[in-house]
Parts: sequence; structure tokens; C-alpha cells
Amino acid sequence: MTNPTPPAPTPAGQPIRPTVLADLTDDLLWPRLLRAPSLALRPTCMGIALFTALAVWLLGSAVSLWSDTPNAVGVILAGIGSAGSELLQAVISLDTKWITEWAAFYLIEAPGAFIREHWLGVIVLSVPIAAVWGIGGCAISRAAARDTTMRLSTPWPRALAFAVDRWWSTVVSLLGPLVFVAGIALAIAIAGWAFFSLPVLDVIGALAYPLMILGGLLGFAILIGYVLGSPMLIPAVACEGTDGIDGIQRALAYVLGKPLRLIAYLLILLVQGLIVFGILALIVLGGQSLIEAAATGLAGDRAAMIFGEGDAEGTAVAARAIIDLFNGLLGLLVIAFGVSYYFAGSTVLYLLMRQLNDGQSCEDLWVPGRIEGTSAINTQPADTQK
Repeated sequence: MTNPTPPAPTPAGQPIRPTVLADLTDDLLWPRLLRAPSLALRPTCMGIALFTALAVWLLGSAVSLWSDTPNAVGVILAGIGSAGSELLQAVISLDTKWITEWAAFYLIEAPGAFIREHWLGVIVLSVPIAAVWGIGGCAISRAAARDTTMRLSTPWPRALAFAVDRWWSTVVSLLGPLVFVAGIALAIAIAGWAFFSLPVLDVIGALAYPLMILGGLLGFAILIGYVLGSPMLIPAVACEGTDGIDGIQRALAYVLGKPLRLIAYLLILLVQGLIVFGILALIVLGGQSLIEAAATGLAGDRAAMIFGEGDAEGTAVAARAIIDLFNGLLGLLVIAFGVSYYFAGSTVLYLLMRQLNDGQSCEDLWVPGRIEGTSAINTQPADTQK
């Protein structure tokens, strides 16, 4: 009977170690999405997100100057929430007719009705809101990208300075596709008015209807691509230092290049974000309940009145207002995390989709002053410093 073959000796200086989780995930791309919450909680990202959310909300409130709507941003967010809930139900039920009706309503009918009802607000506020959102998002994306690719922290003034220099690129990337689709819709509307409102011309209009079909299909396809690729628009500007048109082209190309992978990554970010956001909201609400119960436990009816039971009187009015202010700040921190997570997660998503489609490493990041086609830098810009 022969002896069993002895195990092969290990190379000198290389001790045997057990397999760890990193050995199984290092070559995968999707686990990098799991870093998004930690990136979002960086002080730089949270601070910028807080002020971005406040500024956008204040700009949205300006619509109340000429309309009965209290806040245009609130109306849009409510619509997005309703649309997301209905789409989730349609996908779970695998109801293709429901999905088609959802797309027709929320991508065409609802935005059209909103624009007709709030046309003045759309004209006046679109660019300012897009600029504020774009600057804040670009700053967060740049900080998250430097953390992801270079392992460098970014002070908020440097991140904001980078974003302010590219504010117009962010506005173009956010509004460009929508303006293009609106132009197609306007052209079709003018053609319909010119041809279909008079006899004889209506026959000519009918013969030209295939052109309207082409325009409508193109516009709707761009809307679908915009919805799927919108998270990558601002990260494209932040990571590549490019203009808005190039950012749009990159995002749409990645949507067309790997659509199923993109949808899978978006679902991972969505589920992860809802879980973390829910945990933070639970902590805040639970903490507020604990504070209220402890603070009113021994103080009696007056303390209960200050914390919201009944009508406050005297100095209790001021006390209640101050407490409501601090509770509101806690709620704003949760909202700030949501904004920060959106842009941090979108940045990681963009880097992964870029590698999948272009073969460019996730570790590559454009820095000001770099000589094109090389890794050399003419001067040592501030953006490359710690």
C-alpha cells in the first residue's frame, strides 16, 4: 500500500492563510455599490447635501408668489413617489399593460399637465433649481469619486469650487435631454395645428404623419434613456471634467450598452438606500420619542403642553417653537443623507458602468492639469492634493 501524496510545499515566505470574503468579491464589480452609504455619510457630502436640499426647497417655494401651489419641488417629489410605488407594483405583478400605461402617464401626460399648469414656474425656476442641484450634486460626486478612486478626503470648499466652475455643464446635462424632447413635442404640436385644423391640409398632414411617428418614437426613447441614465449625468461631469453634452452622451451610451446590468445595479442601490434610510429614520423618530417621554415624565402637564399636547400658552409657545426647530433639524439630517446617498451611489454606479462599457478602470479619475493620454500632470493643482 502506497503512502498518500504529501501536500505541495508552500513557497518560502508565503504562509498559508484561510480564504476570506475579499478573495471572493475583489474581482466582482457590484459589491463596490455597498460602499455608497459610508461615502454618503462623509461630513463633506452630508454638509453639502444639507444646504443643497434647503436651497432647492426654498427655490421651489418661490412658485407660491404667483400660484396657489405651496412648493413646486414638493409637488414633483410627491409625483415621483407615487410613480415609483405604482411602477414597483406593476413590475411585481408582471403586468405589461400596467407598465405601458405607467410609462405613458408619468413620462408624458403628467409632466405635460404640470408644465401647462405651472408654465411660469417652469420657465423661471428650471435653470436656478437645476444649477443649485447640479452644483451640490457635482460637489458630492467629486468628493465621493476622489474617496473611491484615490482614497483621499475632500474639504467642502474644494469640492464646491470644482462644482461651481462646472455649473453650466451640470445644467446642460440635467435639462438638455428634456429640452430636446420638449422641442420635438413642440414641433409636432405646431405641425398638428398647421395641418389638422384646416380641410385639404389635413390630408397633407396625414401623409406627413410618419415623420411625426419618428419624432415621437425618438422623443419617448430619449425619455426612457434619461430616466435610466439620469443618475449618471452629474457624476460624468464630476469624474471626467467634461461638458454637459459629453456627459449626456456617456450616460445614454451606458444605458444602451449594458441596460440589464444597469437596472440590476439601480435595484441594488435602491434596496440598500431604503434599508439604510429606514434605519436612520427609525433612529431619529425613536430618539425623539425617548426624549419626549423622559422629558415629560416628571415635569407634568406643562411639559406635555410644550411637547405638543394641547394649545401652548405664554413662554411655552416659544419653548415649543425652539424644540420643533431642533426636531426639524434632525429630520433635515435624514433628508440630507438621502440626497448625499443619491449622488454618492450614482458616482459609484457611473464608475462601474464606465468600466463595463469602456474598459476604463474604476480607479481612474480625471484631475485638472493632467496631460491628455498620459498620467503626467503639468502642475500640481489643488484638486490632487490631500
